Amino acid sequence: MARVLNHKFRQLGLPVLGIVLLTVATRLPSLVHSRPIDDEAVYSIVANEIVDGGRPYIDAVERKPPLLFWTYAAVFKTLGKFNWHGLHSAALVWTLGTMGGLYVIGDQLFEPETGLVAALLYSIFQPWLTYKNLAFNGEMLMNLPIVWSWAIAFRRRSLRLRPELLASGALLCAGFLLKQPAAIAAVPLGIYLLLPSYRASRRLSQSASIIQVAMLCAGFFGSLATAIIVLWKQGILDDAFYWTIAAQTVPHVFWTKALLLTLAFLGVCLPLVIGAALGQRDHERLWAGVEAERVALLALLVASAIGTAAGGRFYPHYYIQLIPPLALLAAPFYARLLSPNMHPRHW
Repeated sequence: MARVLNHKFRQLGLPVLGIVLLTVATRLPSLVHSRPIDDEAVYSIVANEIVDGGRPYIDAVERKPPLLFWTYAAVFKTLGKFNWHGLHSAALVWTLGTMGGLYVIGDQLFEPETGLVAALLYSIFQPWLTYKNLAFNGEMLMNLPIVWSWAIAFRRRSLRLRPELLASGALLCAGFLLKQPAAIAAVPLGIYLLLPSYRASRRLSQSASIIQVAMLCAGFFGSLATAIIVLWKQGILDDAFYWTIAAQTVPHVFWTKALLLTLAFLGVCLPLVIGAALGQRDHERLWAGVEAERVALLALLVASAIGTAAGGRFYPHYYIQLIPPLALLAAPFYARLLSPNMHPRHW
């Protein structure tokens, strides 16, 4: 056993190190930047009010969910107020954490090489257009809990009861409390648990699937209830609801901007799009045995596109939420090019 682990470490150690070093190198502009990047300036004002004992939505107002401000406040409380180098270092760690979740999914569905390719694709394309996408923004933040929630749900278990789905639901709720569009990622995951191909691959009955969806929902709404209680005890529940939900109207949709930014995204991320498309063309062979997961990831891509468009403003950083599903859909195709003997795991 020790010999196998040793061999696996030697086999994967250098690629992992290379991907980490590439990620650090491509984030150097933000790591050495001594000023806030884009939305960080606004979020930091609210966060530092919290550090000083203030309350979000009362002492400083912004329309993002509370966990985003609490995360910023935790960084500033630990590393120092308005510590931009510390904040950008936290963004790097957060990115690596998201890449770790993508690796786990790729490894679970296929082989470690597929996970490495998925992590590499995220590292390369997450900033996709502008250095401003290196900011510790809501899309970057919400990607981590979404990815790990899906990694937990994709675990190879055939049990009728899956308590880990409580954690998966809680992570989806955390994503929503970081940035509102993350909530839509719960829909395709719930559908995944009800797919006939999911039940067949794990030899589950329909009632078992319904129970598992209920556990996912319990994790989500239980965590949401906890957050509501915290906000209520702080006396800011009504204000939080107004600024994060009621005030999110879309008075105008910028269609020209939507067209131009979407074309730019497709152009810059063309390798992702091509890899995902070619992987679907050969899905019967490439995704054999993990058909339910393929369908779920396609549904996540559609849900992420809806989340990108929901605000109607189409800022470049909105498109970051599309990168995880695209990376996971493209990774098997590119991994097969690198390792022709790669096969999906049969459950």
